[in-house]
Amino acid sequence: MGTEYVLSAADIKEHYDRLGSGLHIPTMAQFQDNKLPDPDGNRARCEEVVLVVDRVLSSSVWNNTMGNFGQIDCFRCRNPIRRRMPLGVTTLHVECFDCKAAYTIEQQEGGKLLWTPVMEEAPCANVECSETIALWPDELRPGICWTCKRCGIMSEISLRVGVKDDAGSDQLNGQQMP
Repeated sequence: MGTEYVLSAADIKEHYDRLGSGLHIPTMAQFQDNKLPDPDGNRARCEEVVLVVDRVLSSSVWNNTMGNFGQIDCFRCRNPIRRRMPLGVTTLHVECFDCKAAYTIEQQEGGKLLWTPVMEEAPCANVECSETIALWPDELRPGICWTCKRCGIMSEISLRVGVKDDAGSDQLNGQQMP
């Protein structure tokens, strides 16, 4: 395929630092001490930069990212999610950019990636019903409601504060709590 040459952060730092004196007006101290930047030295440094940039621009391969990529359509919003599994990583936690649905990606044998939605099971509020519903982590907050598909009862996530009496039972506003 060829070779990709990149302008690395180390290259930029080295040449920026070395050319820094040519980017600014000499200080009064430099004038007084006759320590002005050397034009020939600056020219030689600029020619080094030109060589580095020429090498980068003459690469036969550019903007190449190799790795194990996985893509799914988000289970929640149906928008595509694409992620790269970094080398040496076997488990990755990701979110959909659009709806913030959470997923765990696991590296499987043969380079396959297993996408698992991060969800919590919430039970129906009807104590006689065993139905549960899967909720995304951002849906686990007070005020979220749903109707049970099995018994038709509406359930709601709520937050409560109770008082514990000496007998060990819960009370809320003087009423016994289940």
